Amino acid sequence: MRATDLRFMPAIPFRYYIIGFKNFLSNENLDDFSKGEAASSLFRIVEFKAEYQQADILPVIGDLLPTLEDISGNQEKYDLSISICGDYSEKLIRIKSLIGL
Repeated sequence: MRATDLRFMPAIPFRYYIIGFKNFLSNENLDDFSKGEAASSLFRIVEFKAEYQQADILPVIGDLLPTLEDISGNQEKYDLSISICGDYSEKLIRIKSLIGL
């Protein structure tokens, strides 16, 4: 729920907190459900910003891409079933396309 709040933050605090949220994913104490929910939320937020508020995300996209690539290449590690959640490598391609990469 708190991850959704990131969508509506002003640009400068958003950039700070999205990096913190990305770092949260590396917490080894997260259970599989929490890790999957956090990974999915990160993708949704980045995709939303890439589509509707690029000026907010572009300054930090370089910091986020390695994590997005890790998630998309290791969906099973994040307990994100392709049959249920979709293919995150396709989502990453869409995000990159939206921001011109």
